[in-house]
Amino acid sequence: MAKVALHNLADLDVPELSDMVEAARLPNGRILLVLTPRSSDEGYQGVCLVREHLHYALSMRRYIPRETWTENWDCGVVLFRKACEFSRTHPAYFAYLLGHELGHARLWLEDRELALLCALVAPPVIYEASKGVVSQGYQLPYEQAFDRFGLWIAAEVYSKERLRDEIATLLGDPECKDADRLRFLMASEGADLPANLKEEVVSFARPFKAGIVREWRKRIELAKKPPNGVCLADLVDDWDSLIPDDQ
Repeated sequence: MAKVALHNLADLDVPELSDMVEAARLPNGRILLVLTPRSSDEGYQGVCLVREHLHYALSMRRYIPRETWTENWDCGVVLFRKACEFSRTHPAYFAYLLGHELGHARLWLEDRELALLCALVAPPVIYEASKGVVSQGYQLPYEQAFDRFGLWIAAEVYSKERLRDEIATLLGDPECKDADRLRFLMASEGADLPANLKEEVVSFARPFKAGIVREWRKRIELAKKPPNGVCLADLVDDWDSLIPDDQ
């Protein structure tokens, strides 16, 4: 089991929090769980930050408590203000959001090469590489897997019925800005992370491989200019090994 260090900056009272973390069945590792009252500048409700990758995205480090920057941990799971508010108004949906990010953390702890591939196929790279064919994050197979994992966690701690009721109330809000993803959740069943996730991600990425490589080569060139110097794609030794051609 992973060791989870809670940083409850939002001062939330969530008695079921430990049940949510336990239901994720995280393997050995060290996880920071940050509940913050601040909003994400990028509009995220939550993120999972890999410590080994922060070197390539130092701006994201601001979401992790400064005193932990030099500590030894694997992933930092951060839930922002809006997600934290759901813990009071829609607790099962809060469990889904946390479960989704814990799914990211679990994948990193179980298969770092696959986790890297997912990061390289993430928006906005896939948007450009696919020329708009992939326009929403929830179209990505790993995001769908993490969504189902979050649904599974929420159903384990609360119930499938309660979660669906809460999602229905969110969809009923005339100012709802995430309706497409919420409808996807309503049509999905919760599940553990699939054993064939790597095959799914590779199959998804393969038609866009040339575009993905092109977009990352652009970013590598941009990263050479000060004050950058590094790029996540620097970690890739062989694109053909990471996204092999169909046999």
